[in-house]
Amino acid sequence: LHIIMTSIMKAVPPLLQVLYLLSFVIGIYAIIGLEFMVERFHYTCKSEVEQLVSKPGKPCDREYKKVFFVHGFKCPKDEKCSKGDPNEINHGITTFDNIFFAIITVFQCVTTEGWSDIMYYTFSTVDEFGYIWSFYYVSLVMLGSFIMLNLVLGVLNG
Repeated sequence: LHIIMTSIMKAVPPLLQVLYLLSFVIGIYAIIGLEFMVERFHYTCKSEVEQLVSKPGKPCDREYKKVFFVHGFKCPKDEKCSKGDPNEINHGITTFDNIFFAIITVFQCVTTEGWSDIMYYTFSTVDEFGYIWSFYYVSLVMLGSFIMLNLVLGVLNG
């Protein structure tokens, strides 16, 4: 037991350095998401007559500007993309509305739990830069999940 506790105590300072680096990466990606994606996940397709949400949990592009082949999700003809319930997608947790929820959303992507769904929500909500966000999410998963996890394993092996 003494050997195990000594090993754990020796591994704590390098693990804290990896934690600081991971916090920095998550913070940078959260700020980027906060800057460009604030309130984007609140817009859904609603019927113009009854104001009913046709596809719950499916965000839409409120401007719908088609540039080349890139565009967000366009509502059907009898529906309009309007602001809906903020708790519609993942009970309101998956959003970039404030820094706290942005950090949680980025952390969810780093853990690779549902990151592709968040990426597709982003594709549905943004206008002319939809698929450019795939680089954001893929680089986040590669850097945050694979590289940082290997740093933790390297610290624990060393």
